[in-house]
Amino acid sequence: MGSCHLLRASLRRLVLEHPWVLRQWRRLEFASFPIVSLLWIAKGRRFHIPRIYSSAETLDFLMRNRVSMSRLGDGEMAIICGRDIGFQEYSPSLAKRLLEVLQTPALDHICCIPHPLVCRTGLTLKSQVFWRRHLLKMGAEWSRLSTQDHYYDTNVTRNYIERRRKFRSSESFDQFRSLWRDRNVVLVEGTESHVGEDNDLLDGVASLVAITGPATNAWRQYDELLLSCRQAAITDPTCLFLIALGPTATVLAFDLARTGTQALDIGHLDIEYEWFRRGCRRKSAVPNKAVNEVS
Repeated sequence: MGSCHLLRASLRRLVLEHPWVLRQWRRLEFASFPIVSLLWIAKGRRFHIPRIYSSAETLDFLMRNRVSMSRLGDGEMAIICGRDIGFQEYSPSLAKRLLEVLQTPALDHICCIPHPLVCRTGLTLKSQVFWRRHLLKMGAEWSRLSTQDHYYDTNVTRNYIERRRKFRSSESFDQFRSLWRDRNVVLVEGTESHVGEDNDLLDGVASLVAITGPATNAWRQYDELLLSCRQAAITDPTCLFLIALGPTATVLAFDLARTGTQALDIGHLDIEYEWFRRGCRRKSAVPNKAVNEVS
């Protein structure tokens, strides 16, 4: 009986590890809905399915390597495809730059796209439904435009509200704080963001300088923001930029990285931390801070 069980397990492992089987499985997972995937495969459509490292792998890489990070999510993809999002109007120049970030490898820089494109394990049911709907609508665009072989996880900064096991978030927040502990930090944010105010997210930094941009349509002032950041980098070449400025942050982190300056697009991290501190179970308003996803 034991030998038969071992034989079945060996055959199963052999089949599941076959390269062709793995490719088809990744297509099924990427497309989200199996019936749609099967139709794509039957029609012989080719899809580039990049490797996307998980949030844990992304954060571990950031801790071990002093690199910059740009993040693209559903909002950035909407702009690339010609649509406005809540706090940023469509701009052809912004769409072009976002696509450049998505497709261009850069030294000491990682590009992030959503890990739920390939795996939704560990997310809340509501979040899983959102990403399945998004994949049904935009999966082909992600596949067509994500031309690099591997990416990291955009949702590394979405480390609380969409997670089923929320008790694990405390460790990831501590890991983020270790990235800027004893560093001279330049915070680039919108006028209504107030990152680090009324909480201890930025406690432990050696110094903190703020550069403020518009709360909406920040791309209109991109040249001025980039100039201010470059001047700050000249003053202190070892400083760390933390950027919370929507799609503009994606491009700004990329451009700063190309000049040898470390910059992290931290997105909603401060809001996630506020929800974590309050024990929120759903997205909710935070006093004195803009939360664009809460009406």
